[in-house]
Amino acid sequence: MTRDCNPVSGSTQPESGRVSAISSQWMGRPKTPTLPNDVIGRLLRDRLLELMPLAFRSAENETDQIAELAKRSGVGKETIRSALKGERSPRLVAVDAMARALGLSVAELLTVPKAAKADDPFPKRRDRHADNVKSA
Repeated sequence: MTRDCNPVSGSTQPESGRVSAISSQWMGRPKTPTLPNDVIGRLLRDRLLELMPLAFRSAENETDQIAELAKRSGVGKETIRSALKGERSPRLVAVDAMARALGLSVAELLTVPKAAKADDPFPKRRDRHADNVKSA
């Protein structure tokens, strides 16, 4: 009696008697896409949706806003769309480029301003060199 060379179970025992593992496409975790449930991804999505209409007032719809942000930042439109849909979080380099395109730092982009006015959600940037300048 000979053994089947392609067993259905997760291991095979060759004629030498040694047990060796085999792999199969049906083994392991299911490969279903999941939405990122991280806080930073949600915060980034919410802030981008809040700031894009204000930063790109001439854009008529969200698609035009995404195109303008992609043009200014150098980040791909699909990367921005994926971040807005919550499908995946962009890399830090892409977040930095988007923040710069909006005139913000990464920290400012990912921080919800507490005292922001409704008409001006962009926090005021402090001049870094103002501390070094002596007033006359």
